[in-house]
Amino acid sequence: MCYIGPVGARIRVLVLAVAACGERPVSDEAAPGPSALERAIAADLGTRVGAPIYVRCVAPLGVVLACDAVLPDRSVLPVALHDAGSAWEWSIAGRLIASAPIAAYVRDVVQDLGAAQTVTCGPAFLRLAAGERAQCQLERGGLAFVAVGSDGALAVEVELDPAAAAARAEPAHATELDGMSRALAPGSDAE
Repeated sequence: MCYIGPVGARIRVLVLAVAACGERPVSDEAAPGPSALERAIAADLGTRVGAPIYVRCVAPLGVVLACDAVLPDRSVLPVALHDAGSAWEWSIAGRLIASAPIAAYVRDVVQDLGAAQTVTCGPAFLRLAAGERAQCQLERGGLAFVAVGSDGALAVEVELDPAAAAARAEPAHATELDGMSRALAPGSDAE
């Protein structure tokens, strides 16, 4: 059984834009703790995520090469740095989205289909590139594919059959199946 359709639910989407994050000095050589830049990124990102964040930057000889944010679930999120002259600016590619509301919604959709089961959507925070969908594992081997709009609207596709879910998860098959689905949609030439 497969369910495809836009859903009226909205979730909180964290779209992390480039933000000025601190003064130009990178290291606090006297202090063994985080640098000013690491503290600034951690404070800003932690406010957006709603949880404490740890940031570590690699800065040999005082030149920052890269930074990573360690999220509450211990997953690592690369942070891109941009030299803005007197300050550093930072950004994260894609969007950072909490997975718990997605899992709860998919669980409700699966239950509405008469196939109640547990749903796992990965780490506590998902980083999605533009056009990328979250993938949730269903307890009995099926999968749910969830597109998250920039406004937080969800579009969910549920594949309960494990074999069909595995085929749908393959990128080559997914492209072919998407084309077939569009051809069968109301208003298409195949109608």
